[in-house]
Amino acid sequence: MSRNLDKTVVFREVQNFRQLWLWVLLLPVLLFLVILFGYGMIKQLLFGQPWGNRPLPDIALAVVGPLFIIFAGIIFYIFTTYRLVTEVAEDGIHINFAPLAKKSILFREIDSCEVRTYRPLLEY
Repeated sequence: MSRNLDKTVVFREVQNFRQLWLWVLLLPVLLFLVILFGYGMIKQLLFGQPWGNRPLPDIALAVVGPLFIIFAGIIFYIFTTYRLVTEVAEDGIHINFAPLAKKSILFREIDSCEVRTYRPLLEY
């Protein structure tokens, strides 16, 4: 494998947000938001029946409802497309959390390192 800068990549790891437990928690929440606000907008804006005990004014619901649905879509998009790519090349370690952040740590900048077992649930 080689990087864009023609440096030899010794190790490459790609991490995605595709764990089953994450989707079991995330999808019901996102679907609930979309269904709840979709139902509320249809009931109040199309059929003219107030949605809830203290309904929002129609104009507020017409703005807030789609914002919540768009928010749910953005969260879904983030968790389906974002990925963390870590590469160890001949010049250093390159980390790309596409499309948010990109960082390179050159070997000449590292004073020391050690191999250790990381326990993310206990140490985070």
